[in-house]
Amino acid sequence: MRKIALLLLLTVSIFTLSACDNTPVCTDGQVLNEKEVCVDPVLDTFTVTFNTNDGTTVASQEVEDGSLATLPTEPTKEGYTFTLWFTTDDTVDFDFTTPITADITINAYWTLFVPEITDEDLIDEDIQYVIDNLMKEPNLIDMITRGKINRSTISWSTDSIYISTTGIIIPLPKGDADMVAEVTATFSLRDTEKEHTFNITLEAQEDVVLATTRIIPFENLTTEYDVEDTNVDLMFEANGEVPYIKLTDFFDLLEGFIDPEIVFTDDTTDGILVYQYQYYDEDEDYTYDLILTVNSIENTISVNDPAFFWAYGYSIETNYGRHIEYMDDTYPGYDYVEGDDISYDLDEYNMDVVLNGGEVYLPYYIANQLFAGSSYYNVYYNYDGLYGIYAIPADDSDEMATIRTSSQNSQDIPVDMVIHNFNMIAFNLDTFYGLKDIKDVETFYTELYDRKDNLLSQDIADIEEELFDFIYKGLDDPHTSYRLSSFYNSKFASGPELTSIDQLGSRYKAMYQTDGFWDVADAIDVKWGTFEDRPDFWFLDSESVVISLDDFNTVDMEVSYTYDKVMVEDILEVTDADTVLPQVTQGSKFWYYKSSTLDENILELLIKDVNETYVTDYKAALVGLGATLITDDETTEIDYYSISVSGITYMIYVTYDTEYDILYINVVDEINTEILNDMDIAASVYSDNGVYLELVFDQIMIEQPLVENVLLDLTYNGGGNIGALYRVLGFITDEPYGVSKIDRDTYGYSTSYVSIDSGIPSYAHLKWSLLTTQVTYSAANELVAIFITEDLGDIIGMKTGGGACSITPVLLPSGTAFTMSSNSIGATRTGSGTVEDPYEYHNTEFGFEPDYALTLNVIYDEATLLAIINPAVE
Repeated sequence: MRKIALLLLLTVSIFTLSACDNTPVCTDGQVLNEKEVCVDPVLDTFTVTFNTNDGTTVASQEVEDGSLATLPTEPTKEGYTFTLWFTTDDTVDFDFTTPITADITINAYWTLFVPEITDEDLIDEDIQYVIDNLMKEPNLIDMITRGKINRSTISWSTDSIYISTTGIIIPLPKGDADMVAEVTATFSLRDTEKEHTFNITLEAQEDVVLATTRIIPFENLTTEYDVEDTNVDLMFEANGEVPYIKLTDFFDLLEGFIDPEIVFTDDTTDGILVYQYQYYDEDEDYTYDLILTVNSIENTISVNDPAFFWAYGYSIETNYGRHIEYMDDTYPGYDYVEGDDISYDLDEYNMDVVLNGGEVYLPYYIANQLFAGSSYYNVYYNYDGLYGIYAIPADDSDEMATIRTSSQNSQDIPVDMVIHNFNMIAFNLDTFYGLKDIKDVETFYTELYDRKDNLLSQDIADIEEELFDFIYKGLDDPHTSYRLSSFYNSKFASGPELTSIDQLGSRYKAMYQTDGFWDVADAIDVKWGTFEDRPDFWFLDSESVVISLDDFNTVDMEVSYTYDKVMVEDILEVTDADTVLPQVTQGSKFWYYKSSTLDENILELLIKDVNETYVTDYKAALVGLGATLITDDETTEIDYYSISVSGITYMIYVTYDTEYDILYINVVDEINTEILNDMDIAASVYSDNGVYLELVFDQIMIEQPLVENVLLDLTYNGGGNIGALYRVLGFITDEPYGVSKIDRDTYGYSTSYVSIDSGIPSYAHLKWSLLTTQVTYSAANELVAIFITEDLGDIIGMKTGGGACSITPVLLPSGTAFTMSSNSIGATRTGSGTVEDPYEYHNTEFGFEPDYALTLNVIYDEATLLAIINPAVE
């Protein structure tokens, strides 16, 4: 009871106290306001500012006191990577779980962006450099092989025939519309490879505009032609290296090469130059009107007769045509089928006839090839000078050393010269290569484009190696050969050389391999022990003889039947020969060899039918004239005589050669014992077939005067001089013989008749035959053709090697030279010339089958040969 009472008392007490304090008590976080009402409390707010430090904007946040800021989307900044938010220490991340109790700025921290560099990225930099620097000059893509930025390896390819992988662009043919070609570069860096294709706009060749002139000195280096030294103006395009010459200047330059009896007339009207002259042919007793038209409007060069290019040529020194006479057109069997007029369209070869200041200009090497080179006189241009040369000089000659020395030695070839050189190769082959139709070639551009990557290079080694391969494997014609390296090469460089049979094409190889030169030489060794021991002639029996003839050779000489001091004076250039040499009072025939060089006048005098004892008398006469016998010259083991006349000291050598029974006299207008040391009398005899055969027959008739059969051995004869061939025929027949030709220039045909005068002794009363092998080539093959056509005798042995054409030299703008088969093609003729049976002409390029076939192992067997040429012996 007392507990209950106490509880009641306590409850009343509490109530009493509450009744006394009316302030409400707030719950759930509420607070009393000024009216002492419980309300939700009003908190302070703070601004959270985001400083992005130049990044993209981030909106600020209003955050109540004690609340948390929200982590915003990361800002971005070019070239940087967002790293963290911070307040004061940029190494400490701001903790977004931190209550905000005041305004705050949160800063963005950035790290410089360093992207991951891949090899493809590096290649892209090299590609961009190439894009920015693609064209080195107008016709040259800068096909670098290493990236300039990151050294990636670059290889190039294109399907365009107009672009080489060396970067040279050939302009399109004139009149063609522009076209786009693709060139692909493959960039490689470590294991990454990437291709990029460049679009190259190809444009047609523009007309040449001549802008600059250079005065070039000309020097004549020949003894064959008396052409005066002078200066010549050559013109060039702006920044160009291809020379052009005014055609009238070129003809003026050739004065001395041109027959002084030729009178040119020329006229230039409306861009058309007409040159003409008359040529009298003594053999035909006919005067030809020869006309050249050079049209700068049509860009053509035309002649009414190909003789225009050579008929004006005049030799004042050589006598290669001695004893040769041509029958006129009334001779029975004479035939001449005139071909077409000749016209060269230079548009086809991207070259120009240029009208400049009212005068007509031609690319220099077009002028040289047409108006000089076709007659074997070339005017060689090597940038520093022009040099008159005969054909192509010997490798070891002074002339060669002169023309090869240039300020351009070991230099890159300018791009315009490379392109011009390429076009000139095509022009020469299409225009002057005699086997073009026989090989069924429409244009040689097709083959040259296949070789363009090296032929269109600024490195002369690339050009010459490719040209060399094209000559020996592509053309595969034994008449065509590489001859002279460019003046852009080192002056001491010889250019590519034949060092292996594998460098040759199949036909060329056959000339050396099976039954070719090597096997024939081996057969000769088997027969006589060594090649050198093979005799000039050998008897099969008392009536039959074999004469060896391995070449058709000739030298420049004069001939007389008594001593002629005037000839001596002409060769030695002396006023009175009697002050240098005693007159020769014995002998029945005198051969005066003109062996002079540019530096020395040299006479070799061969005299037959002189007593050996006469030599002693002649030497005594020399001493009586004032000559001194020199026996102690340490530079030679050969004794000689020395005599001084008018300030000139002459070296004279006199001997009797017992092999050929001749008196031999050698005179030089200076002391040069190298000539004595190199002297070979047998070689001098053999150097002219007319002299050689005459002396050989003299010996044959002494040993076997009853000889009736002659077998002329051509088994090792690879050809030679056509004049020498004609003179050899003078020993075989005393009747005029027919020579048939096909002219690829005009597609005309002809058979002319040749007669040899009494200066060549005739042995036509003997029965002649020819011994042949595959080596029997060129002029030797021509002899076989005439034998067959004229029915002069039998052909014994093996099929001949062929070779129908004469040879023409070609000089290229680079200075590189080669020789090739010309447009004059040897032929045989069939038919009788009637309407019912007209003449037909057949080229002799691929040789003749023999009448009597032999294998090489018996070709020199006496019994075998005798059974054929003198069967009555059996």
